[in-house]
Order: sequence, then C-alpha cells, then structure tokens
Amino acid sequence: MAESEKNSICKQAEQYYYDFLCHENTGQIPEKIIEHLNQCTTCGEKIKRLNTGLSANNRKESQNRRFSNAITDLLALHMVHIGNKVSCKTIRPFMPVILDPKFGIRIPTPITVHLDHCQQCTRDLETITNLNLSRTQLCRLSQLFADKTDDDSVGCRQTRAVIPAVLSMAFNKTNQQILRHLCKCENCRQALYEGREAVRQEQLHQEHSQQCSSCEKLTNREIFDYAIPYGLDPADNKSVIFGNSTTLHLQNCPVGLKKIQQLHRTIYGIMERDESEIATIYHIEEFAKTSQTDEAKNLYADYPISVEITTREDINNERPSSPIHSFAAARKKVPILNTHHLLKYGIIAVAVLMMAIAFLFRTSAAGALSINEFYAALEKANNVHISTFTPGETIPNQETWFSRPQNIFLMKTGDELTLWDFTKSRRTIKKPGLDSVQITQVRNDLNTQTEKTQKNSLGFMPFYSISDLPENAKWNQATDNEQIVSVKDTQVYDLSWKTKTYDGSPISCIARFTIDSYTNLPVNMKLYSKSEDETEYILTSIKTVEYIDDSEMQNVIEKYF
Repeated sequence: MAESEKNSICKQAEQYYYDFLCHENTGQIPEKIIEHLNQCTTCGEKIKRLNTGLSANNRKESQNRRFSNAITDLLALHMVHIGNKVSCKTIRPFMPVILDPKFGIRIPTPITVHLDHCQQCTRDLETITNLNLSRTQLCRLSQLFADKTDDDSVGCRQTRAVIPAVLSMAFNKTNQQILRHLCKCENCRQALYEGREAVRQEQLHQEHSQQCSSCEKLTNREIFDYAIPYGLDPADNKSVIFGNSTTLHLQNCPVGLKKIQQLHRTIYGIMERDESEIATIYHIEEFAKTSQTDEAKNLYADYPISVEITTREDINNERPSSPIHSFAAARKKVPILNTHHLLKYGIIAVAVLMMAIAFLFRTSAAGALSINEFYAALEKANNVHISTFTPGETIPNQETWFSRPQNIFLMKTGDELTLWDFTKSRRTIKKPGLDSVQITQVRNDLNTQTEKTQKNSLGFMPFYSISDLPENAKWNQATDNEQIVSVKDTQVYDLSWKTKTYDGSPISCIARFTIDSYTNLPVNMKLYSKSEDETEYILTSIKTVEYIDDSEMQNVIEKYF
C-alpha cells in the first residue's frame, strides 16, 4: 500500500477508534476500516494509548466517586444519632476513624459534640493518637470496638486449648475465628494476658536474660498485631507478620513481651472503661431545643443546632471547662449539611457499622496521598534494597539494604561495603583487595542518628523526616506526566522545594515519586534540579526500590560477609 494511501485510511479510521476499542456500534464501522484497524500497527498503537488513557481517567473518576461516597457514608453514620443520647460506648468505634485525616469531620456531629464535652473520651482519643498506628490497624481497632455480636463460631473451651500456641507465637495453629474470640472474650483474653505474664517472669529469671535495646525501640505499630490479633488470618501470608524474625525474637525476649503487655492494657483499658457521667443529645433545625449552656452555644454559634448535656443525678453538674482536643475549636466554619434525608431515629446494626468502617479505610487509600501517609508507609517497610543510578547508566553507583527486623543497614559503594549493626552499635567495613575487615564500635550519637535516618525514610527520601521539610516544600500529585498511565496501579507525586548550593546560589529541586497505589510505597524516585539561570529541570539522580523478605536479606549479608 502506498504511504499516502495508508495515511489517508489511517486518518479516516481515527473517528472509529473509540467504537472499535469499546466494541460499540461496530456494525456502523466500514469493513475496510475494521480490516485496517486489525492490521495497522500505527493505528494499533494509538488505540492502545487511548485505552490506557481511558483506563486511567476511569480509575481516577472511580476513586474520586468512591472517596466522596465514603465521606457521605461516614457522616451518615454520625448523623443517624441525631436526637438520641450519645454516650462513651456509642462513640468508641468512631474514634480510630476520626483520626484518619482523610475523613476529618469539620462540622459538629452527634459524635464530635460528645468529644467536645466528655473529658474521658478526649483522653482516650489522645491515647489512641499517641499510639501512632497504621490506617489498617486503626481500621481493625474500630471493628473490634464495634464488634458486640455473639455469633462466635468457636467457644471458650476451644480457644483456651490454643492459648499455649499463642503464647509461643505459633499462630499457624490458630485461625481467624479463634483470634477474634480471643480478642473479644474478656475471660479468654485475661487468661492470655496472665499466661504471657507468667512466660515473661520465667524469662526474667533465666541467667541469660538481659536488657534488649532492639525491643526497647519497638513501636506500638510494630507490636500491635501481637497484642491485638483481631481481624488477622494466620492462613493469609499477605496480612500476617507472624513467623518472621521479629516473632522469633519476641518468643524469648521479656522486654518485647513487656511492651506487648503494656499495649494490651492500654487498648483494653479503653475498650472496657465504664461510661463517664457525660451524655449528649444533638438536635438540629426545627428539632433544636434551647436548653443548652452558654458554652455549648458559643461552640456551635454558627450552626443551626443545639446540644443537651445530661449527667447522672448523683453527681454535680460541673463539666470539663477545657476539653483536651476541642473539635469545635479546630473545625473550620462550613455550611451545615442538609441532614433531613438522614435517619433521625433507629440503631445501626453492628455488622453494617463494621463493614462501613472497613469500606471507609479501603476507600481512603485510593484518594490523594499525603506526605505524612507516605512517610508512614516507609516506616512500615521491613526489608528494602535501594539502587541509586546516575542518569544514563545501567549499573548503580550505590546500593543499600535495610532490615527493620534485624536492625541492620548495608551500603555498597563501588566494591567497598559498610555494614551497620544498630543493636550492637557496631560498624563493619570491607574494602576491595583486603581479606580482613575493619570492625569498630560506633559512638552512640552517630549510631542513633544513622538508625533514625534509616527507620524514618530508609535513606530514600531527600529529607529524613517530616520535621526536616523546608517551609517552602510542596507535595502535589502529578497530573501531566506520562508515567501516570505507563505504570499500572501507580500514582506519581512531586515533592518540590527551593534551597541553596554550597556557594549560596539559589536552586529549585523536584523529587518525583512513582508510588504503588495499594501499599503507598515508592517504586522509584527521580531527582531534578535547576538553577536560576536554567529554564529546564535537569535529571540528576534515579533511585529504585525493591522489597525483599527476611531470607533474601540474610542471603545478601552472607554473600558479602
């Protein structure tokens, strides 16, 4: 076919790309066009790009729609309590959800007004906040607080029989139903607590027992699954951390068990706490009543609502004058939602509430990712391998490995290797051409700083922690980059900031991240910069990330040392 003729039919075929791709109105596509589209590589590439673009747009629209629906559902769960007495027990399942910034509630609701007036609940909320749990863990905690059903498929006798296995952290001998019962049943979890304490005391009396600096640094996020295994399925390797090196260590470490016991007491202390003396009733529009205090009027002056505060008859009527975290004070003034269409009376079934909480947390991951969430995701990665490349080169100029469970960091620059053992404050250097290695004890301050750098950002980020970000730094989702549609299930974000070179010259920088949409973990990072005199950003460095398991990490150490 002549080139001019081919170009002509390609031009004619363009108007049929969508119908051909979506198999719509194919009967109206001329046969010669269908035959051409089935054979032409040029048109095939254009159709492929169209399909990719449509898929990306559909995903984005779907994500935005799901996110908006999730916020509406959350408000509906709040507003269903209009006109009803709201107590500590009512709001407890909502507290972990409230902590998610994606669903920050900026209008007064029956749930938030109770927090405005109940000092005990605001203390509980502050306690949960300070635990610094992941979004998934907060979701499970909400579900645990909401789970009041009695449809256990297992009983106390069956659960008690496997408590020894749980104490030895052989979770493969349990199942999801047993762990659920163990977390729900007050008697069974007390038996677990007492058994764990007996194991800990026995370990303390052993001759080799000593302080473990590694376990002393364990975060609540790292031990949450051991203390509160609610919602975990030992048969699902993707959702369970049991069986890794941390588990093996905790089996025989009284320091780690003590932290687990402390977290156990904290969570169940909130869950089992008696109702406070404060209950609130939220009224709206024509249902509003005027029997509220001057303080309540001031809190909600810009909203057509009123709040009744009730107390028990056997106590005085003095209420907290300054809640720890006043939601009303922090809430931006926005128009009150039209809530007439929401249910004014009724009780939400526990099962519906639990499913809604789970849906909210799954949906929130599909929305825009904040810089805080990105750093939080980095803090959850156990074993990583990072390769740094000079643009245009295929061989990395530096490789690093970091293992959170083993608390070690390995750096390879050229043929020189440096291994940090943070637990022992020890650094081992192996230089090319030498059979021996140099082992030195590292100063505590240097060891702590290097360890903190790796744990906060894996040494991957331009800034080690959120607090190190300059005031001019901006975090935005990229919308005009080809990478968005070329890598499936990823999103692209830009971190931009301005700084100065060593000689004081101003320079603009952009770190462009390709991020997994499901895990919020980075796939790669490209660093760009430009001076005041330059019009285009220049690519200066590329980093790629590989996530490996404990055995792969151990193989790397054995390969080089």
